[in-house]
Amino acid sequence: MIRKENIKRTLVFSMDSQLTKVTKIDEYVAIHASLTTYSYNWSGYEFAADSTHSTLVTDAYATFTVPSVSKPTNHNCYQNPDSSFNCHLAVWDGLMDNWGSSSTHLVQAGTDGIIACDSNGNNCSTSYSGWWEVIKSGAGSNSCLTPSAGDAMTAEETQDHFTSSTYYITLTDNTSSRSCSHTETGYAMTSPSVAPFIDERPGYVDPVTHVSYYYNLAKFGSNSITGDITYNGAANSIYTPYSNGYYSLDYMTTTGDSSGTKFITPISAVGTTGSFTQTWNTS
Repeated sequence: MIRKENIKRTLVFSMDSQLTKVTKIDEYVAIHASLTTYSYNWSGYEFAADSTHSTLVTDAYATFTVPSVSKPTNHNCYQNPDSSFNCHLAVWDGLMDNWGSSSTHLVQAGTDGIIACDSNGNNCSTSYSGWWEVIKSGAGSNSCLTPSAGDAMTAEETQDHFTSSTYYITLTDNTSSRSCSHTETGYAMTSPSVAPFIDERPGYVDPVTHVSYYYNLAKFGSNSITGDITYNGAANSIYTPYSNGYYSLDYMTTTGDSSGTKFITPISAVGTTGSFTQTWNTS
């Protein structure tokens, strides 16, 4: 579930010892306390281990309660390709290798709440799914659990200590004592450096036209995510990178930039327990 955004990047040029030619070019997005980004579909935080996100982040761990979703008054939540769409709320965490890039690799796991109605917005059904996904991989995504609203969930993504292209993804429904897992081998991401903790309205690709759209955002109250990330061999509450300013605050807006209405607001600060809360505003 990759987002589209408009942000600035810093290029760092390395030269040979004689200063005659460029030997390496690195691209970074500086992460600091004042950085706020906007997109059509992501809301939450992305955390790194340092200001240039060059330190490996080898594990992301999140706990949250599945939010109860309902039909917003301004959408029928009817699936009709190219004109109207179901309403969704996905909650997840993951590992990425190049924060803010449209070409980012991503391993992730979480839940999705779905409202599906008829063309008049009536006869609605509500369903919930637990899933994992590997972006830019043949594994794709997989729906592997059927949680209920209010279930306590744990999602974790871990890079193998010895084989950097291997990842372990586990999603657990602690309320029902069910879990699912996936091992991804030979993945192109070998240097994960960012851990996103996100509420999302997922994207949709028309199978005929191959045009990308976004589902409508399902209505919900508020939901909290508590998280840890591992770097330099130690697990750290997400409050640690937050307090150091190694994060991006992401807003989901109607225009994908700061001029649009925020779908989810406010997004709270990260507390000392490593938790933050997001509250529905509009769909």
